Amino acid sequence: MRLGSGLSAASGRLAAQVHEVAAKGFEVNIDAYERARPSYPEGAVRAVAAGLCARGGQGAPLKVLEIGAGTGKFTRRLLGELAGRAGPGGVSLTAVEPAAAMRAAFAAAVVDAPGVVPDGAEVSVEAG
Repeated sequence: MRLGSGLSAASGRLAAQVHEVAAKGFEVNIDAYERARPSYPEGAVRAVAAGLCARGGQGAPLKVLEIGAGTGKFTRRLLGELAGRAGPGGVSLTAVEPAAAMRAAFAAAVVDAPGVVPDGAEVSVEAG
């Protein structure tokens, strides 16, 4: 998994600008945000996982692009749900989060997931 900073549709590369107020707000107390942010309903996570698996390739990694990954709360649930469903190719997840503090929290929270490279660099996106 790669953790990038944003998306530019024209180039197929990820790049974003975060509004100054939002960026400062996410820098203040990310731990409080993580604790206060509700989790995602189990049924919704299962439905997303089922939809992704239905589109997955035969033996190839299931490619997932998550935009606005935040602290990884949804990512952790999704990877857990995909673990038993993704097939022999596994999961290749690219998580994009433009706010630096959120990326740091994501890197700390999702560190054990297979293929995680939360470096905050731009990420190339290919069709398909």
